[in-house]
Parts: sequence; C-alpha cells; structure tokens
Amino acid sequence: MTIVLVSSLTGLCILAVVVLIRGQGPPNTVFAIYASGAGILFAGAIAAFYRALAIGQMGRVAPIMAVAPAIPVTYGLLRGERPGVLQATGIALILIGVTLAALERHGNAPQRRRFGTGIGLALVASGCFGVGIIGLDQASKSDPFWAALVLRAATTATVVFAVALTAQFERAPRSTLPGLWLIGLLDATGVCLFAVAADHLPVAVVATTGGLVPAVIVVLARVILHERLERIQYLGGAAALLGVVLVSAW
Repeated sequence: MTIVLVSSLTGLCILAVVVLIRGQGPPNTVFAIYASGAGILFAGAIAAFYRALAIGQMGRVAPIMAVAPAIPVTYGLLRGERPGVLQATGIALILIGVTLAALERHGNAPQRRRFGTGIGLALVASGCFGVGIIGLDQASKSDPFWAALVLRAATTATVVFAVALTAQFERAPRSTLPGLWLIGLLDATGVCLFAVAADHLPVAVVATTGGLVPAVIVVLARVILHERLERIQYLGGAAALLGVVLVSAW
C-alpha cells in the first residue's frame, strides 16, 4: 500500500503539471465519469498486481496479465467488431498460455501441479486492468491528457481511502523514495501515452500491444532476480505473448 500510495501521488503531481502547461480546461463531465471509473479499477488492479508480485514469482505472475487485452477485444465484439482467424487463434493462445504459465509443481511430486501462489490476485488485476482500459479509451476520446489526470486522481483517492480504512500504511524509508518516485513517473508516463494512443487507434490494438508488457517483466525477473522457471512456464508465457501479437494484428 505504501508503494501504491507514494507512486500514485507522484504520478498525479506529474500529470497535473502536464495539464497546467497545456492550458486547456476539462472538455465535459461525461469523460470524467469514464476516467474516474477506470481510475478506481486501476487502483484495485495495481494493488492486486503488486501483492501478487510480493507473494509469487514475477516470471509466473507477469504472463497472467496478458489476459487483460482479451476483455477490450470482447468489448469490441459486443460492439459489432468481428476478429479474423488470427485474432481468434490469438485469444485461444492467450487463454492456454495463461493456464500453463500459472501451473507449478505441488511439493515434491513432479507429476502433481497446482496454480502458483499469487495467480488468483494476478487474474483479479488483469480483469480490473482490462475493464479499466475500456473506460480510459472512452474518456480519451474527449481529451487524453485530462483523461489521464482524472484517472490518476481517482486512483490516488481510492488508495488514500483504502489506507485510511485499513491503516496499513508504513512510512517509506528515505532511501526508497527515489525508486518510488521513479515508479510514479513511469506509471504516469505509461498512462498518458496509452491515453494518447487510444485517442488515435482502436482500443483492441492499443490494449493488446500494451499486453506485451509481461515480456519485459519476465526478462527482468530472469536477469535481475535470477528466477528459474520450468519449461511449462516458458511455454505458457511464449504462447500467451504470441497470442497477444496475433490479436493485435487487427
């Protein structure tokens, strides 16, 4: 909760400065509803994702996030969009890959497998991200920068409320503050760029391209944390990422 709160406040300040420099007022009230809803969902997604990373392996948790783009794709189907063979194949690969990546050995029995620690939270995070992407896409049609700002404001307010309700905030050591500020900067930049992209491209394309993020996390987990995965996790992660690429060929 400390990481989410400090990074959210940092991102909010950065986006507020960006909006002030642009010098344009908010477009309307409708966009604020979509952006606020997306911000609340993003708060839950970030908290669940960070918790999943804390109790599970990055290399197993990250590929689960590849399922998030499937939600905007489904939304597009309900709006009348019809995927081709590549997109249908990609969606199937994502579901299969997520399942394989989530499995781990049960104790010392190599033939027995169970879903890895933190997988449930990762699925909750991916669901919140997927639905939140739809809200951000709708809000960005009015003004992507204002959409990003209102989203981050809603996320920060939700986190502050959660911290006050649960009293789980711990003062961050000064040595960790630069890292938390960097997280806030990268997060705010990512949300802002995503909002701008959503204003120019179909939400399915933007969402699925953003779904390539797990590949970066898996590489970092292997290089920095030296996490060792089984072949089935590598196979599942590769299948999920390949599915993301196929779905993005909209």
